[in-house]
Amino acid sequence: MSPLNTKLTAQEIQQWLVDYVAKKLKKDPREISIKTPLSHYGIDSFAELAMIERLETWLNMEIDPTISYDFPTIQQLSNKLAKDLAEIVYF
Repeated sequence: MSPLNTKLTAQEIQQWLVDYVAKKLKKDPREISIKTPLSHYGIDSFAELAMIERLETWLNMEIDPTISYDFPTIQQLSNKLAKDLAEIVYF
């Protein structure tokens, strides 16, 4: 996969994640803290995998399905994904 969204910032990815989680939980996005682990919201491993698949489609890049274990909050995850996007080199 070659990423299409290499110019996305951590903040833009963070907003996508907040909106995604809020929609899944039927909550207002303002109720979702970027510093709270996703597991706190009841997002289980199956829901996280579905979220990662959606992120892969949106970012057009492969993402390790276990990424949320190492980066459990929206803030950590969005920073990691933005860093990965920025490091992609085109040939």
